[in-house]
Amino acid sequence: MTVPRRPFATDDDHLHAAWRLFDDAVAALTGPRHDIVVDDDGHRRIATAPSMYEEMRAELAGRQGTGLSNASRSLPPVWIDGVDWFRTVDDTVTAWAPGAIGTTTEKLAYLADWAWQPQDYLWLRTSAAEIQGWVEDAKELIAGRNRFSVTAPCPACGAEQVVREDSGGEHVRAPALQVSMAGASCLACGQVWSLEGVMEFAWTLGCRPLAGIDPGNAYDVR
Repeated sequence: MTVPRRPFATDDDHLHAAWRLFDDAVAALTGPRHDIVVDDDGHRRIATAPSMYEEMRAELAGRQGTGLSNASRSLPPVWIDGVDWFRTVDDTVTAWAPGAIGTTTEKLAYLADWAWQPQDYLWLRTSAAEIQGWVEDAKELIAGRNRFSVTAPCPACGAEQVVREDSGGEHVRAPALQVSMAGASCLACGQVWSLEGVMEFAWTLGCRPLAGIDPGNAYDVR
């Protein structure tokens, strides 16, 4: 298939500005990353790293481990977020480019080369912001600052584990109770405890606050 090329007209500043934002966002997600580093001898050099999308794929594979395709595996709970990240990105890009084939990276390249018209500038700008949001979410996920699990039965429904489908289509087991900076939740029944209610949630599980922490202000601790 021949991809339509960009028009040469330059009479629409909104279109070209939005197009540039979209190109930059796609590059931030799927392009190689370059940085200047100082080696052991004190010399500055340019280091190249895989794209953010590729790093997320490698992190997900590494943290899930390997196993037989018909066997359930334990999925580290923080990478429930990683699986959800891929589902959001891949499904959204597929919806954006129904005529494109190939990987998510190839579909985004297809979109970046599409012959957009002046009336498309708002979609380009909005989509660029969404892609940049995926990049920032990926950085936080890789840093491991998003979510962790509690291995205990849910106080609301009693479930301790759930089975979810990962990005490769395999079924994996994960703890039902998840805790983040936003509060706590159960993946089995959907019960949510707000940040202010996390201390009550912890007491229900038999946890006690560490010495020096005021239970009434524990949600202020970061």
